[in-house]
Amino acid sequence: MQVTKNSIIQPQDLILYLKIGDDSSDLVEALCDRATKVIETLCNRQFMNYDGTSVVEITEIKSGNGGPYLFTNVYPIISIREINDDIDRDWGIDSTCDIDTYTFDAESGVIISDTFFMKGNQNIKIIYTAGYSSTTIPKDLIQATLEIASLLYKNKDWIGLSSKSFSDGSVALSNFKLSEWGKSIIAYYSKPLGRGI
Repeated sequence: MQVTKNSIIQPQDLILYLKIGDDSSDLVEALCDRATKVIETLCNRQFMNYDGTSVVEITEIKSGNGGPYLFTNVYPIISIREINDDIDRDWGIDSTCDIDTYTFDAESGVIISDTFFMKGNQNIKIIYTAGYSSTTIPKDLIQATLEIASLLYKNKDWIGLSSKSFSDGSVALSNFKLSEWGKSIIAYYSKPLGRGI
């Protein structure tokens, strides 16, 4: 097994964080991918858009609401190649928005028109490059993902359980709780539900 190209953390980082030997490489690689999926689910967004060498281009189809804002699904935005606003969805040259008629906020993934985007059903096509690469992913997001992977590792024998009873009569409770710091990082990087529709 090999960690996916879009994993926020790498096996060698998790091995150091957990202070374990690298003899559990399949488990460590799986934990890297699972922790990435958990944090992306909790944050309601994809962070890595990476093919192993560079950030890749994305094509999104959006429904315009007649207002000046579009919200991309992946951010930060690196560049926008083209925006088409076409109620017929032909995406011809005549529907291409002039680059001088919009700006974008890279960190939030918001595209702002000088006028408005037409109201319609899947009438806007955006071709853009966005997301983090392995060298640009924020360190605090890496740390929060390591924390999640650590919790997954420490609780791997607790799947589906909230407590365990032992022969001496003692009971142990599952301890799968993210730190307050980890929760604050997730809150900071979370995309609001419904954004980008």
